[in-house]
Amino acid sequence: MNCEQIGKSGAMELYLAGKLSATELEIFEQHYYSCARCSEELRVLRATRAALLAAGLPSEPVPHIRRGAIWAIALVAAAIFFAFVLARTISPPR
Repeated sequence: MNCEQIGKSGAMELYLAGKLSATELEIFEQHYYSCARCSEELRVLRATRAALLAAGLPSEPVPHIRRGAIWAIALVAAAIFFAFVLARTISPPR
């Protein structure tokens, strides 16, 4: 399995949801553990999922969404999170 196959198959999202078969899991993890790009993407997806759960929003992955859309969603979620943290950090004392 390579990065392109992971993106097209939705394997990363299925992995996070625990929906890969034992064989699929083994194949996915062989690639994931040796690929910095996929490791980073999975880290971002996990953080995004955690932020969505913390906000009370649904976090179930949607396998048919392409990798670019997932990155866009992750970027928006991260921007909202960091804007919130920054606003709380620099707000004037009362």
